[in-house]
Amino acid sequence: MKDHNNPAPKDLELWVQDLDRLSGGDITKRILESANPAKVVQSISEQDFFWLMKKAGEQEYLPLLKLASGEQRQYILDMELWTRDQLSGDVTFEWLDRMKKADPDYLAWWLFNEGQDLARLILYRNIDVIVRAPDEDLDLPDEFFTHDDVIYIRVINYKHYNTIRKIIEMLFREDENFARNLIEEVASIIPAEMEEDMYRQRTTR
Repeated sequence: MKDHNNPAPKDLELWVQDLDRLSGGDITKRILESANPAKVVQSISEQDFFWLMKKAGEQEYLPLLKLASGEQRQYILDMELWTRDQLSGDVTFEWLDRMKKADPDYLAWWLFNEGQDLARLILYRNIDVIVRAPDEDLDLPDEFFTHDDVIYIRVINYKHYNTIRKIIEMLFREDENFARNLIEEVASIIPAEMEEDMYRQRTTR
């Protein structure tokens, strides 16, 4: 008798194919009840995982997103964040918020590594930054905040204020020096060139 929660390696591909016959909630339930949920999720191709996740629905796929490989997560962002060759600001923040809910530690790591360009671009477009010189006294409006008494930040995108603020807090919590350097670099980027380069990398992938 087959154990449907613990498929043998040779049966795993067929077991995964059976997921497509289930409803959204049942897909997540079946995977999480398996003996090795992460192995099941990461055995699925990036494209198939994307569509399986869409079928599961937002209320169900966050646990699956936490189990996904880096390649699977990158494929989702490549598919969701772009409208032709333009990065969609609203959708980007929606997906960063979902990634944060699913696995905040991974999101912090990703923004410091593969996602550095995206982090710089969204910060450039959505915050004001003032760098305090040593021994300088600043008299700033209340909406400016700081995590290190050096970098003072004001979020100018009120629609996604909470997500932007949480991402900045997460970056400083992960690595204060790296976060400070990344945010200081925001003023020097050329956004059109960076977006073009990011789209070229997406196309290559």
